[in-house]
Amino acid sequence: TTNPSVPGSASFSGGQFTLTGAGADVWGTVDRCHIAAKEIDTDFVMEALVNLSDPGVNVWSKAGIMIRASIFSNDAQTFMGVRNPANTNDGVDTVMQWRDQYGGESAWNAAADNPNPARVRLVRIGNTISSYYYDGANWIFHETHVNPGIPETGEVAACIFVTSHEDNGSGVDTGVAGEVDTATGLFDNVTITPIAVSGAVRSFSDLEFTAGTPIQATIALNRAA
Repeated sequence: TTNPSVPGSASFSGGQFTLTGAGADVWGTVDRCHIAAKEIDTDFVMEALVNLSDPGVNVWSKAGIMIRASIFSNDAQTFMGVRNPANTNDGVDTVMQWRDQYGGESAWNAAADNPNPARVRLVRIGNTISSYYYDGANWIFHETHVNPGIPETGEVAACIFVTSHEDNGSGVDTGVAGEVDTATGLFDNVTITPIAVSGAVRSFSDLEFTAGTPIQATIALNRAA
């Protein structure tokens, strides 16, 4: 738990994680949410089917997958997640969000009007995080963000999270807007797959192109170990 006044809970059964938690929000200079985290010290791909099954009373509640520099509540992070389906503020359900430094402000970029539940993916290559969502047939690339607060090498925390966006600090779950409420996220098919690193990056100066000639190329970028 990162700062909510109401303790959250986490369980795992039948291949599904269940997180219930309160929290004022994942936004601004500090995150108030409930997380389950695993430390990992390599590049990796994280995926999950995220279902904000009980969004609570606030339309800004959210759940998703997250990469954090640490589990300290105001540390750098990047996440891809879903918002409360009742939020019709801008017609967007799936979002990517980040904080670039310890105690820094947050920023976000809407991904798509992708209904909850949604399959989402984050790819970590050093401190470069790329986000994707699944449209029912294909993985759709959303955005790549270089997060200077995420270490280029070494351990990060790969997390699943939920926040209810309702926590006035009273410590009593009232279920009333403007007071304290919990939300519940269900997470299926959660995978964290390390990315093998081999070979070296070839310089683009080695490539030759003829002006006016169409080309099609597939370029694999490998980060040095």
